[in-house]
Amino acid sequence: MADSHTFYFGLSLLNDLTGSYVKPSDNGGRKSKLQSFLDVVLASLAYPIGVFVVMTFWAIYAVDRELVYPKVLDALIPQWLNHAMHTTVLPFLLIEQYVVFHDYPARSKGISILLAFGFAYLCWILWIAYYADLWVYPILQLMETHQRAIFFLVLLAFFITIYILGEVINKALWIMSHQVGAKRRKYDPCIVDIAADAVRNRCMSLGKASEVNTIPKTTLHDRVKRKYASATIEAKTVLSPEGENKIEQWANVKNWLRKNVKRTRSYCKANSR
Repeated sequence: MADSHTFYFGLSLLNDLTGSYVKPSDNGGRKSKLQSFLDVVLASLAYPIGVFVVMTFWAIYAVDRELVYPKVLDALIPQWLNHAMHTTVLPFLLIEQYVVFHDYPARSKGISILLAFGFAYLCWILWIAYYADLWVYPILQLMETHQRAIFFLVLLAFFITIYILGEVINKALWIMSHQVGAKRRKYDPCIVDIAADAVRNRCMSLGKASEVNTIPKTTLHDRVKRKYASATIEAKTVLSPEGENKIEQWANVKNWLRKNVKRTRSYCKANSR
């Protein structure tokens, strides 16, 4: 697991040197393919796996270390290396979430990638247990078959929960906090409508439509779900409802006068005599 995070942070360094770093406030900015790839890797693999490993390892360790990290390993693996693999991963990932913006993929896509990895890892564990008659985690040795099945299902639910919490944390840190005071960009309602229709008709994915039309995913997603009318995209109410009603009444009177200008002039002349 530590190797996977080393790989991720290595790619992050490469992206810092040769890729791009587009934040929500960078209106119209285009991300490099490497940055897009890193966003998916962090959201779907690096963050949920890192949090999962740290929390499950130390939770089981606190109950009975022999179930996950036998004492005999202390003679082979120094404590600093144990913490490097099972402790430091979490704070580094939290710092990464706070310092660097990551555009999470669609939830179905992210969870699918995560579950695919989890299934592959589970197959590896079962393969070793079948051919070598060895459970790589001692806690599994103590369980019956049905208990292992329940245990795996609980861990699966925990996996998905971690992913969703990571997505929530990402939005809380960036969409809500880092955009405060930022200049909001207005998007052409026609373009937003066309992009939303393309997503609804499954001509384009949400991510592709967002990239092609340079519209944030959140804005386009809300339009696809019809959370607001297209004419009010990025609009801010300045007047009170009473003020808007007065302006609307004045506009109606003005339109009536334009349509009946001759009639109005005749009426005014007749009354002035």
